[in-house]
Amino acid sequence: MILNRIFIRIYQPVLMAAIIATAPLAAIKDAKVEFQGWGGVNFATKSTFAKEYTDATFIQPRGGLTTYFSQPFLLPDALDVGFSAAFQPIMSYTAGTGNVTSVTAFPVTLEARYRFPYGIYAAAGAGYAYSRLKVNNESTGTNAAVITAKGGYQYDIWQNLSAIGQLELQYFLQNLTFAGAGEKSNSQLNIGISLGVAYKL
Repeated sequence: MILNRIFIRIYQPVLMAAIIATAPLAAIKDAKVEFQGWGGVNFATKSTFAKEYTDATFIQPRGGLTTYFSQPFLLPDALDVGFSAAFQPIMSYTAGTGNVTSVTAFPVTLEARYRFPYGIYAAAGAGYAYSRLKVNNESTGTNAAVITAKGGYQYDIWQNLSAIGQLELQYFLQNLTFAGAGEKSNSQLNIGISLGVAYKL
């Protein structure tokens, strides 16, 4: 009898801890991961730096990958968290001499997405962008902060496969420093329209 009581006192906390630890594991099995691949067109506004290039092209192709994690044991069922990475040319200008001036951004953002009924969703996030700046064929890399907001529609094709269409507003905060020319703002708004596919695991 005494041995039974000692056994219970020693192993009861261990058993309780095991039950508590395995409870989230059951929920983790129900967690879903969604991978999105998308591409489309970016419409960029003119920054202070870009205004000097009146004949530049501000409509460029864009593409990227987005991953969302749905975990009901931590978050509401309709709220997902994830990250997105993109290849996003901003502007391009070719002078009469053949010299090229362009800005290409590679933004990476952390995002939260809320899924509404009927396949509609909205997301917002912030992050970092590495910008490749080319002026008269001479290239350099710069940094920028990014704020993004997007809304879209998701249409189920099969059980785990769906098509997506989305509109994204993305704002870059960036200053450029030039030797002998001081500092110029390259902050600007991008409007992206994209189509893609999503797959859930």
